[in-house]
Amino acid sequence: MTPTLQVWATTDVGCVRHHNEDALCLGSQVVTDQAHWSGESTLTLDVPHLLAVVDGMGGHRGGNEASASVASSISKLHVQFAPSAEAAQSLLDLTNEQLHVMSSNDPGLCAMGATVAAIWCHEHGGVCMNVGDSKVFRFDAGYLNQRSDDHVVVTPEGRRSLSQSMGGTTDLRKVRPCVKLERLKPGRRYLLCTDGLTDEVSLDRLEQLMTLPPPKALEAMLQEAKSAGGHDNISIIIAEVHPGGTE
Repeated sequence: MTPTLQVWATTDVGCVRHHNEDALCLGSQVVTDQAHWSGESTLTLDVPHLLAVVDGMGGHRGGNEASASVASSISKLHVQFAPSAEAAQSLLDLTNEQLHVMSSNDPGLCAMGATVAAIWCHEHGGVCMNVGDSKVFRFDAGYLNQRSDDHVVVTPEGRRSLSQSMGGTTDLRKVRPCVKLERLKPGRRYLLCTDGLTDEVSLDRLEQLMTLPPPKALEAMLQEAKSAGGHDNISIIIAEVHPGGTE
């Protein structure tokens, strides 16, 4: 039996920003520039599918353009590869190059950038990947485990800044993504999110919320992030593996 992914996703402008500079990639579907959007889908893994959250940087226009470029590129390009750690690097390299070309051709978009976190699933497993501080978590047996790395440096004054991103510089720099392989165990869930969620809601609380049915967990996470201030855009994907996956 071929495994499936049940997917619930939302993106929201939050309570402070005027524009949503996040984007979502849900297989062939790309969601960009939405004040609020929620959706649900079922993906059959007879062919690979990629899910991603993308957080644009660099101001309204640059942020929107960067997140849309990254989400669109990985949605279109991932079908050219068979999922693997090596293919994840190639996919992100190509996506980064396309973003750089776009920013180089428009002075108003110079050095635009984005962070990305994704899981690329196929019939026999998955690949988690990220660049920047957007995150991927695995939820299994009641525990939430981060599968991404935070590419962040902290100054002596306590300020956080990204150590790498997709784009974000005037010259083309090779990305060094965190890439980890996954087994798709039936019942296992994955949480992907931008920092608009994790800056507002603690990891312990997210772990508690993941025990809820996924649609309720998604809504509760969004509402708690907004209740805590909603200082940034908030994008969340919850994916659940349904039977047919590897044990």
